[in-house]
Amino acid sequence: MIMRPTIPINKDIALPVYRRIEEDLRARVRDGRWSTGSRIPPRRELAKQYNVEVNTIQRAIAILLEDGVLRADPGKGTFVSDNADLAATAKNGAPANAPSLRLGIALGDAEALSDADGYGLHVVRGVRRALAPYGLKHSVTFVENWDTDMLAAISRSDLSGILLVSPDTEKRTQISQLWHAGMPTVVVTSSWPGIDVPFIDCDNYAGVRAAVSHLVSLGHKRIGCGIIHMNLSNHRDRAEAFRRVLREYGLEVAPEHVIERWRPTNMEGQAAIRTLLSSPNRPTALILLDDQTATRTLPIACKLGIRVPQDLSLITFDDTRAAMHAEPPLTTVAPPFEEMGQKAAEMLLAMCAGQPFTKSPDLMPMSFIERRSTARAVLCSEAGEAAPAQVYGARMGAKRRAKPGRLIKTSVGLP
Repeated sequence: MIMRPTIPINKDIALPVYRRIEEDLRARVRDGRWSTGSRIPPRRELAKQYNVEVNTIQRAIAILLEDGVLRADPGKGTFVSDNADLAATAKNGAPANAPSLRLGIALGDAEALSDADGYGLHVVRGVRRALAPYGLKHSVTFVENWDTDMLAAISRSDLSGILLVSPDTEKRTQISQLWHAGMPTVVVTSSWPGIDVPFIDCDNYAGVRAAVSHLVSLGHKRIGCGIIHMNLSNHRDRAEAFRRVLREYGLEVAPEHVIERWRPTNMEGQAAIRTLLSSPNRPTALILLDDQTATRTLPIACKLGIRVPQDLSLITFDDTRAAMHAEPPLTTVAPPFEEMGQKAAEMLLAMCAGQPFTKSPDLMPMSFIERRSTARAVLCSEAGEAAPAQVYGARMGAKRRAKPGRLIKTSVGLP
């Protein structure tokens, strides 16, 4: 038996192991170690080479299949795609020996990258897609400690440009200084009026309007909103849109139905949520501004005897796996994180090449995905009426994979 050396993978850096393996496999195609049309080694053999589980290899290969780098031939194996040489040439006929760029990515929320389903990983994937057609070595550096001394840290670096993902609103001055100091900069998933730094953001107003319109169509009139991070522009914009859209529908924006620090993970936040849901005039529907908060709110509602969606309809944002596999699966508004990352990287590449680009905020449409966490208001119990909790609790305890149920995906936003 021929013993193959184990390929070292640094497990200490931020990206998950399967992502780093995917990048290494992609490099094999790019540099010709795996030629066009060749069959790649079996998953088990690759797992031995990288000293990981087969499932980890499968996740890495799934990305390459989706990106068109590899193709699967049922019964024969997995092969390098015929057009995989796009990874070694530049887009639109540009020379393959274009200068290598080193881009920085700074995330305002570290968990967005460490979480296996965090939005940061989807943004990074979009960045990779933008880089691959140019024949550039995939070079992305994650900027650390940028909260305390972002400007100095980035200015001292040898970065070609920087993507700032979901920065806090209080960092606007530093970001503007960085831009005016000559560093190519694009802000992703955030935007603010009055700053001339280029942005790639989603249409939060249209997303909230789609959520409210859906609830209104189901007969809901008492609609509440849980806001998590008012220092993030997306949450601020969604909160403002919520109040605006309710007024457009002629509905009351009850102050007691809007909680600006919706924190189901601490005692104070749980108490505020219980107070709202126990109120005799509680909302019959809630819009929460991210999936993790919504899934952590479900057990609190369950303990109060409130069933979703029979007694309380629930809509959330982001469309992570947590929303898909919750019980019930959550109706959600999904920002196009991967497309936003790709578009932001393409804009950054244009800056580095001295090409024209637009500074105006670019609002990308979101998708409204209807699942099983909303129901007609006429089906809801009277507010405050106790409903059997044991059925929902049993579903939660089973931890089975929830069926997606009725799935409707429509684009909402600017054309």
